[in-house]
Amino acid sequence: MSHLLGRLLPTAKNRLGSRRKARHVDGIYRLDPAVIQRLIAQTSAVESATHAFTDGSYDARASVGGWAYVVLRDGQDVRVDGGASPGRSNNFFELLGVLNAASWLAANGAKTSSVIFTDSRYVVQGCGKWRHIWRNNGWRRIVANSKARKRSIPDNATWQALDALLVANPNISVEWCKGHSGIPHNEHADLMALAASRRFAEASRS
Repeated sequence: MSHLLGRLLPTAKNRLGSRRKARHVDGIYRLDPAVIQRLIAQTSAVESATHAFTDGSYDARASVGGWAYVVLRDGQDVRVDGGASPGRSNNFFELLGVLNAASWLAANGAKTSSVIFTDSRYVVQGCGKWRHIWRNNGWRRIVANSKARKRSIPDNATWQALDALLVANPNISVEWCKGHSGIPHNEHADLMALAASRRFAEASRS
């Protein structure tokens, strides 16, 4: 799937021309929701397509958050899941959504090409670029001062778990989509993550 999107994304960008519905920023294609839906339809027509949409939600006051994902195969929902737990950042729960989606796809995808869509640039850039560097540096940040203490990256264990899944399952790729822009399954995942976070916060207070 990722190789098909690689061909289709530049094509979509060129076709849109002056309408500027697709722009390349920081290595990420910013696509109009309708364009993403067309890409999904095109890739589905070419091969058995599996897509997942993920999201995370965080309540800073309660220090809890939720994650969720929706998986489609050939345009049909085949898996919907979510959860909540204590945490320290929205990025952590965005990452958990992708991790859990990747875990399910690895166990149930039968090695078919699969694309996980997330609206988190942090997760997309981490998957596409930074995890390779972090892995080579023992999951610690590079700092200019060679004598300074090299601190572990945030959410170290979660990133290592996701990295292991993506290395073992190269058929799974992670792509960016714009959040809160009318993409139905992204909106579904967003509502599920928010609901899970709220239920957990309410249960914690009772």
